[in-house]
Amino acid sequence: MFKNMWTLSNLLSFIRLLLAIPMAGLILGEQYAAAVILGIIAIITDLMDGYLARKLNQVSEFGKIIDPVADKVLVGTIAVCLILIGRLPMWFVIAVLARDVLILLGGIYASSKIKFVIPSNYAGKITVLLICLAMVLCGLNVEGSELTCFVALGAMLNSLVVYGTRMMKQIKTAESNENNG
Repeated sequence: MFKNMWTLSNLLSFIRLLLAIPMAGLILGEQYAAAVILGIIAIITDLMDGYLARKLNQVSEFGKIIDPVADKVLVGTIAVCLILIGRLPMWFVIAVLARDVLILLGGIYASSKIKFVIPSNYAGKITVLLICLAMVLCGLNVEGSELTCFVALGAMLNSLVVYGTRMMKQIKTAESNENNG
């Protein structure tokens, strides 16, 4: 699993993971402009890590794990900070956390069945971007920002369906190959 662990794409994911610490400090310190700038850097690392992994042939099992973990730690940290300062609705954070727990449990189940980590996909990436957009708009106290939370909620439900469908298809394919081979 830890073969090819230190690649450029995994380094970008690790940087995103570490950005949670200064992001928390900036949000709690009410330095929102600096927090948005770091958030943009985090989004860029999220977009670039998968692209570089494929382009440089650096796709690894470790990368398939650290990428979503970095996303979840960063988003979770920001969400907790925004709740603490009263800028993010609790129902939204519960929805985000529930989605993440379901994906984590599904990933553990799939990995136990097929010995393979199901990579993130575009539905998941779009969902994370919408969650981040909702959090930024709520964090900046933009009027109507709660509507973005509902759009992100729809994307979360869609990504769960897409992930669950892909997971079940890969498990059935693996079981079918095992029975035929």
